[in-house]
Amino acid sequence: MDNFNPQPRKVLMPIVLFVTTIVIALIMLVVALVVWVAELVQSGSIAALIVGGMFMFFSLIIYLITARKSIEYLQNRLETIYDVAYAARRGYRTTVMLLKSIFRI
Repeated sequence: MDNFNPQPRKVLMPIVLFVTTIVIALIMLVVALVVWVAELVQSGSIAALIVGGMFMFFSLIIYLITARKSIEYLQNRLETIYDVAYAARRGYRTTVMLLKSIFRI
C-alpha cells in the first residue's frame, strides 16, 4: 500500500482530458443545434441568433436563481474585509502617531 504515490501529472492528465472532451462535446452539440435550427428557419445567421439568444436566456435564469446570491455573499464578505482592513490601518496610524508624540517629549 505504501507504493501508491501517484505523480501529479498522472492525476492531472485524465482530468484535463475529461474536461477537454466535455468541452468538445458541448461545442459539437451547439453546432448541431444551430444546424438543425438553420434547417427549420432556412437561415444560418438567424439560427445562430436564436440559439445564442436561448443560451443568453438560460444564463440569465441561472444567474437570477443561483449566481446572484453567491455574488451578493462575496460582495458582503469583501465589504467586511475592507472595513476590517480600514479599521486596522486607522488603528496602526493612530498608534504610530501616539508613539511619535510620546517619544518626542
